[in-house]
Amino acid sequence: MAIWLLLLATLEAVNGHAALIYPPSRNANDRFLPGFTGGQSLSTSCNCGDSTNGCPQGIRASGGGQPCLWFSQGCSIGCDTCTGIGSHTNVSLCNSSMLPTLPTWAWTMNLGAQPGSHQDTYRFNPWRAPGSAPVTDACGTAGGTSPSQRGPGDAIYADTPFATMGDRGSKVLAPAPSGVIWSAGQKVEVWWGIRFNHGGGYQYRLCPAHAPLTEECFQKLPLEFVRDQQQLQWNNGTTLSINGTFVDTGTLPTGSTWARNPIPRIDFDSTSSGPVSYTHLTLPTKRIV
Repeated sequence: MAIWLLLLATLEAVNGHAALIYPPSRNANDRFLPGFTGGQSLSTSCNCGDSTNGCPQGIRASGGGQPCLWFSQGCSIGCDTCTGIGSHTNVSLCNSSMLPTLPTWAWTMNLGAQPGSHQDTYRFNPWRAPGSAPVTDACGTAGGTSPSQRGPGDAIYADTPFATMGDRGSKVLAPAPSGVIWSAGQKVEVWWGIRFNHGGGYQYRLCPAHAPLTEECFQKLPLEFVRDQQQLQWNNGTTLSINGTFVDTGTLPTGSTWARNPIPRIDFDSTSSGPVSYTHLTLPTKRIV
């Protein structure tokens, strides 16, 4: 599902496919290349539904290129590594005995399923125990996996001078200074945008610029949210304040805060999967552009 909304997350201290919009990330360093300007893409646009013709990007322009295509594929909670194969599954990919930790009130899919039942088909997915699933690379893998392991759930990553399908972000992506300067202890504004909505949630972390970009490094410095300053933002700059949903128990690093994706996924029902109409959902009557 493509949603042209951004979430403005204000953070305390500094710091499912989605991408950081502001400050722009090094994963978006291909946004200035021919074929990726104006929301276009040589593969799947992270900003527009029409990769060939593009679209007016508005405030999403810094999320152009392919930043939403850097992720890890085939990862289950309680496992040591990702398989690189497969998409969402109702079994553990490493036969882990770990149980989900996310409370039902923070779920984003299968909302009516009994935890642990056969209808609870997402119980081994990363968002069900935030921080407890491995990653292939702390900065993502181009296309989610290597070319030799392509299959269901992978992404079509267009090779560029910066990276090719299967490359590890921490190894090939050069620093891309954003021009944004933060100070320790400062409250700052960060935006992320959804392109393919798989539910779940997110956390912001930092790793010192001089340190190796590893998952262990990022886990040392999770950031806290300013919980009463969350907003949705339309492409034209219009904002809507919302009440965020935050979880800080059962998370890793221990005591760190995970935020639920506030945008409902509307093509899965509350018990398993299939079309559903969220007739009870009230959204503002502003046009999404």
